[in-house]
Amino acid sequence: LAPMHNETLAEFREIRRCLEAKLDLCLGLEDEFQRWLQVALTRSTMGVDSRVRVLDEMAWQQERNGDFHAAHATLREAAAYPSFNAHYQLRRVLMFVRQNQIDDADQLLREVERMKGETRVSRETTRRVREALEAARKGQ
Repeated sequence: LAPMHNETLAEFREIRRCLEAKLDLCLGLEDEFQRWLQVALTRSTMGVDSRVRVLDEMAWQQERNGDFHAAHATLREAAAYPSFNAHYQLRRVLMFVRQNQIDDADQLLREVERMKGETRVSRETTRRVREALEAARKGQ
């Protein structure tokens, strides 16, 4: 296994920005980007922070491609690291909202809210996610 370099992580972030902006330069890179991320996860040694960053990029790409099942699984893997748990569970809540799976979103948000002192996510962030969920529930 080869070490993961910070430059590689920075390049992944730049590719994501390019894909988000739908720049001509990145047209057709979606599948290749997903493969690069998978290679990074399976063939690189990296610390928890780097691994979680790669998982985050992968989940973003999976959701963007409409593969919600895979994106949820990837975010659950990122959430398995205690210091990142609440953050990635909240990301899953918002994905459930975008999928119009309001009951699943509500149930997971309640779990996150019960974590209280175990999380590094601010109450303000949790409140904003709750507001997004309630707006979706009202059909806004």
